[in-house]
Amino acid sequence: MKKTIIILDLIYILFIFNLCYFKFDFTNKVLDNIIRLSNQELADAFDNDYYASVLIELNYDKKENSNEFYMEENFDSDNYLRRIRKEMKDYYFLRNENIAKKLGLLNYNYCLSYFSPYIEIVFNDVNEYNTNKGDIKKKLENNEYIKSVVIDLVKPISLSDDRYYECDEDYPLETAFSDIGVANTQFSGDGIRIGFIDTIMPLDDDNFYPDMFDYYYQNSDDENDEQSEMGGHCEFVASIAGGMYGIAKDAHLYFYSTGSNLDIQGNAIQNSYIYGFNWLIDTCNVNIINISMYFTHDNGNSEVGVYEGYSEYCDYIVSTTKCTIIKSAGNNGNGYDEDENLIYMREGNNLITAPGLGLNVITVGSINIEKKLSYFSSRVEGNEYTYKPDLVAPGENICNIPNFNGSRSGTSFSAPMVTGIVALLMEEFPILKASPSIVKAVLLSGCVKLDLYDDMFDDDSGFGLVNYINSRNCILNQNYFTFRITDDNENGDILYTSYINIPAHTMYEAYITWTINTLSTDYNSTDIDANYSKCKISLYNVNNECVRQKIINSNMNYISYYNNTDNELFFTIKVHLNGNKVLGGIEYCAVAHSYEDLDNTFVNTLNESITHTHKYNYEINSISNTQHTSTCVCGETVTSGHVVKNSSTNSKQCIVCGVIVNTNDDIFFPIFPTSLINIMSSPNGSYILPNGIIVLVEEDIDLYFNGTLKFSNNRGEIKWQKLLKLVYYL
Repeated sequence: MKKTIIILDLIYILFIFNLCYFKFDFTNKVLDNIIRLSNQELADAFDNDYYASVLIELNYDKKENSNEFYMEENFDSDNYLRRIRKEMKDYYFLRNENIAKKLGLLNYNYCLSYFSPYIEIVFNDVNEYNTNKGDIKKKLENNEYIKSVVIDLVKPISLSDDRYYECDEDYPLETAFSDIGVANTQFSGDGIRIGFIDTIMPLDDDNFYPDMFDYYYQNSDDENDEQSEMGGHCEFVASIAGGMYGIAKDAHLYFYSTGSNLDIQGNAIQNSYIYGFNWLIDTCNVNIINISMYFTHDNGNSEVGVYEGYSEYCDYIVSTTKCTIIKSAGNNGNGYDEDENLIYMREGNNLITAPGLGLNVITVGSINIEKKLSYFSSRVEGNEYTYKPDLVAPGENICNIPNFNGSRSGTSFSAPMVTGIVALLMEEFPILKASPSIVKAVLLSGCVKLDLYDDMFDDDSGFGLVNYINSRNCILNQNYFTFRITDDNENGDILYTSYINIPAHTMYEAYITWTINTLSTDYNSTDIDANYSKCKISLYNVNNECVRQKIINSNMNYISYYNNTDNELFFTIKVHLNGNKVLGGIEYCAVAHSYEDLDNTFVNTLNESITHTHKYNYEINSISNTQHTSTCVCGETVTSGHVVKNSSTNSKQCIVCGVIVNTNDDIFFPIFPTSLINIMSSPNGSYILPNGIIVLVEEDIDLYFNGTLKFSNNRGEIKWQKLLKLVYYL
């Protein structure tokens, strides 16, 4: 039996900037034309309860992080975050404050960003804006401190009366958790701090543990009534990510509302969007921010979303504070039935909602219980610069959350699925708290492709369905690495090199992401490719022939190769800077590798069968003077000979397990000419002793560790030495 439910369009409140949305550079004297709206436009906006926002980007250099981090074993990510966030606040807040004074903004309801060169002025209604627009123009026009300004007229509109869809089957929360790999986890998000930005605070705290959540302020009676009418959107979102019944049950939750607050005189004032980031990152020190609300702009182009001021602001925040931002894609998709008949068409036509086009932001679409894309899920079609959404998660007809009746639909509820997964990963792997690029890379590498989608990326579902187990396995198997793009890099420079082996009948995929600093682009546009660095990814075989290459005009790239032979193949993967380094400062990059080997599965620690390629570098122990054991993360163990450097010393250290091997005894290291017996040797002179010990000359050490060192004997027998461990003990 079909039923009718309400689609919660990321939030029941939709911010529509449908009167004015512009960015302008004050070297072009266009402010007078933009800021002077017609009397009729202002009257219409005032009658419909709009408020106005002025987002000012200041003209000074970005701060580079002097507290560079390294992935050492005992790296303290929490201390690192405190250091860099304090450093950024000391730099940006002081400069923003001084410029605000020089601009004469102290009498306005303004907010200074703590972590970027931005000031936001918020007017409670259009009448207040209209009264002060002349003064604002005078203060900002042709000012050397100003880089750009965005003026928005904003109205909250309830959509609970026009978003009804016919849906066949509910998606129980426990089923959704199983589908994304979090049904039985040993981690709970302990020590992780998650922030939520929504239009209204949670109505109640029945689903949250006492002392495990905080509000920026409590709702007014009117807001409580409005939240009650909307069915508790914010607590539904948070109950998926954390709380008593969510994914990360022990994470601390913090809530900020973009609605109104009361000043010291008891007057309602509109909250600043920028201050929400200030409070969550500076006061609450959050690791993740979930945004299940959005802004929509009437930009004259309803086909695609645009990169606007708040998208750029979020990109800046991720870059300077290392906070991971996760955003719902939007519910503007056009829906089709199984016969490809259009069953629903949004006026916005597939629009990804702001700030979901932020390149450093992780944007999440929705699927239903059949693991098909939800027809309301927003996407970007046919745009070579914007690869959104990044991935998808369950979001249609979500039900079985305690203290809520019925089911809810919307990408609002897909985003916290990913937020919860990131919290679990951050608890187990603290390095992720300091590297949003690694977070994104391992999430993408763990995605499961939806049916009917064969490419690594597609416009509808991004890289596929998020999966905690696969992403966790990527990290456990050490299948991720980091590198940087610096101001010293030039076109064609090799930024990253890795040697890989692809087993027979295995699909290999690599995902590269990098955190851009900031863009100087024309807002209201998707054409942003010229304003950040690009990379080219290539795959070379053992003959140094390029067998795969991909160039993408975005801050990510990917490549795949299917080994359809019966033999293991060896390759080199290289990342080159494609074009000149764009903008100043360091861009932090991460690459994650994934292997899909249908002939080799194992049962992991979560007792779920997943595809897996053995990599014997999880635990290595010496068992004798000639041998050590190497264990894969799945528990599979192999025994092999020690590996030592060829030298004249009597004591040699195995460069795999680190044990000291006594070489005085000729039983272990006999003296003989390799040409006279059937001993395995390399062209450079390395050899394998009859007892299994491998003796390497200096020229062969790198070849051994990347899996391309070949040994042969006078019988024509060949042996490849495979990679056992990535770290040298020398």
